[in-house]
Amino acid sequence: MSLHQSAENALIAIIRAVLGYKLNVHNLSRMLRITEMFTDELVKVFELSTLEGAQSFTLLQSAYNDARFSDGFMPDEESVKQILRTVRQFVEVAETVYYISAKKHLRQVSIKLNKIYLINFYLSLVAFLMQFAI
Repeated sequence: MSLHQSAENALIAIIRAVLGYKLNVHNLSRMLRITEMFTDELVKVFELSTLEGAQSFTLLQSAYNDARFSDGFMPDEESVKQILRTVRQFVEVAETVYYISAKKHLRQVSIKLNKIYLINFYLSLVAFLMQFAI
């Protein structure tokens, strides 16, 4: 699996897990913009506001196709090492975002269940008290 595919799979997974949205795109920029709907932590990893970060991201984004279809594609070793570090960090941050999102979702489900249990309790109490009403 390539570094591009690793980043792409992490993006697909986190978007699906958090938003429930199944993607049919492979554009890392587009997917990264979608994640900004629920977190800015993922886009921060790439440091797109810096020249080096923007160049690394551009290389990552184009490398998948360039490696397959361009005979002259040969990135320098340092760029590849930098992208590897960035993608590793990206996957770690994606896991953290997922766990935070899952925790939040479970908390919301728990609150909803507690409300349902409380309503059921009151309905049962009213039904019980109605037995003794004159």
